[in-house]
Amino acid sequence: MKKILVFIILLLSICNVSAMSLKVSDATGKVGEDVRVPIVVEKAENLGSMDLVIAYNAELLKVKSVGKGELNKGLISSNTNEQTGIISIAIADSKGINGNGEIAVITFNALKEGSSDVTIVGAKAYDVNTHLEITLNSTNGKVTISGKSTPGFEALLAIVAFLMLALRRKA
Repeated sequence: MKKILVFIILLLSICNVSAMSLKVSDATGKVGEDVRVPIVVEKAENLGSMDLVIAYNAELLKVKSVGKGELNKGLISSNTNEQTGIISIAIADSKGINGNGEIAVITFNALKEGSSDVTIVGAKAYDVNTHLEITLNSTNGKVTISGKSTPGFEALLAIVAFLMLALRRKA
């Protein structure tokens, strides 16, 4: 019996050599703009459900929405505590998620200049068929916010044209 148990443990460890990766993508934006931050998986195989807890700097960012990524054809639910800067996300797909790509997208509104880590505080993933936990390698992301955008060349050109038109009518 001990030999069979050792064999099963060895077999499970060999099958789990390449763990699924979970990554919060880096993003940049300007004060007052929306910033899209994808949550990406790599090497997903039969991912049936996932629970995530993500932390961010609530002084710099405000959560506008949490939505599905292109790989997620199932359900997504989220809860945000804006005072503590914590987002809880639950994902479920009865057919299983496979491959590489976005499973969720967090859209933040950039409140002020600075840089905020977007940290995976907790993550659990489960196989759609066996309901066993899937090993995850997690990578955190960062959102960098610069000052407000300044009017571009087009705005300056429009102002000059307006002034020239106004001066021409006076003459």
